[in-house]
Amino acid sequence: MVKRGFQVRSATIGPAGENGVTIANVTNDGRQAGRTGHGAVWGSKKLKALSVRGTQGVSVADPETLMALSFEITEASQGPHTSKYRMLGTATNVLNMNKLGLLPTRNYQEGVFEGAELVSGEYLDEHHKVKVIACAQCPIACEQMSIVRDGEYKGSMTGIEYECLYANGPNLGISDMRAIIRLIEICDQGGQDAMSNGVTISWAMETFERGIFTKEDFKCAKYPEGFEPNFGNGEAAVTLAEMIRDREGIGDLLSHGTRYASQQTDKERGTETYQWAMNIKGLENPGYDARALKTFSVGLAVGTRGGCHNRTAAYDPDIKGVTNRFTVDETRGRVAARTEEYAAVYDTLPLCKFIRRCFTGKADRAGAWPMIAKLINATTGWDFDYDDVDLIGIRAHTIKKAFNIREGWTRADDHLPYRWHHDPMTKGPSAGHVVTKEELEYLKDLYYEAKGWTKEGLIPKEKLIELGMADVAEEIGV
Repeated sequence: MVKRGFQVRSATIGPAGENGVTIANVTNDGRQAGRTGHGAVWGSKKLKALSVRGTQGVSVADPETLMALSFEITEASQGPHTSKYRMLGTATNVLNMNKLGLLPTRNYQEGVFEGAELVSGEYLDEHHKVKVIACAQCPIACEQMSIVRDGEYKGSMTGIEYECLYANGPNLGISDMRAIIRLIEICDQGGQDAMSNGVTISWAMETFERGIFTKEDFKCAKYPEGFEPNFGNGEAAVTLAEMIRDREGIGDLLSHGTRYASQQTDKERGTETYQWAMNIKGLENPGYDARALKTFSVGLAVGTRGGCHNRTAAYDPDIKGVTNRFTVDETRGRVAARTEEYAAVYDTLPLCKFIRRCFTGKADRAGAWPMIAKLINATTGWDFDYDDVDLIGIRAHTIKKAFNIREGWTRADDHLPYRWHHDPMTKGPSAGHVVTKEELEYLKDLYYEAKGWTKEGLIPKEKLIELGMADVAEEIGV
């Protein structure tokens, strides 16, 4: 029996992880650690949940200073730099990205969605919001708990974030928020990555519309004669999400994501569906079309875990106009490297990236690092300064890259989807742009140089030793 006052916290997988769905995730108190399929790893080890509770206090070196800093950050986080998150949550990005022509639509074929108003943060707030929820001790509270109030999916309820919303809404051509909420609920309750879920279903929809898949391919217990998963068909998308979770019928193929599904389909049918499989290193892409975000394009390509917006913040300078998002110049390698190191500091501490402008109003090191050094020192009693905080991000990212190199990474693995090289969008302010292969190779050269790596992206031994990683240098250094 748990003693009163001791709270138990649990991390769990769902049926997707138990079924070996490789886009399965791990749920932590209702929030999803969603990417890269570690729910499937847990499932393979027959590990369904991990519950912990603390029985000891936590001591810090300078509690008075830490408390004062915490109050300062909390006060700043109630200001204008987080207002969009507090009011509408991350779903506010739908109309912002649509206005820029960056909202992935119908499997990234376009960047403008005609139904954007109906799936916007504003619409969600007016018609579906129940309440907002915060992570532990967070003063912002950005998660919009939303419910379906009528229709076929009445009663479906879950938290809605932009990344899940774009993937299961505009990217599927769906403008019915009720179907979108149900799709995300299936993922959250079933324990599968809602982003990969939506992007994988969009690949299947496009493959069907191109005549490669037929109605026969979509037979299941619910529809024994099969069904037609056209873009915009919410009922078909909901059924496919359930089939992925259960690995039923074609859901077995889709349960492994777009890289595997396209490779198997092309091998068996002699097709080229890889051309619209929207992943990097096997991880489905986030909700920003990188054809018109040139700095972000290299940030995604070189990412150590693939198409992840949380491991590179290179979309920020592009969208904010710090860089020209349509062009390439010699600064982009350094900018991309800096943003991923910047993100790694927040992840390592950990701090939520939504407070990144609460220090000086700018999302940069000059504003954040002095305050972060004070937080570290007040907590630990260490004597960190600006450069020490910088080193946190550099070391954290380097060890991830070293792991990839040890596992066989090569320069060719830093890639973008075929579509972003060859298929320009035809609508909106980002129409006509692609990232050519020549541009990407140039950007990779700049990025590796900025990191102090070789032309092939390998890490020199002396660089690793300089970072205090002599043991790693012996294993993978060149």
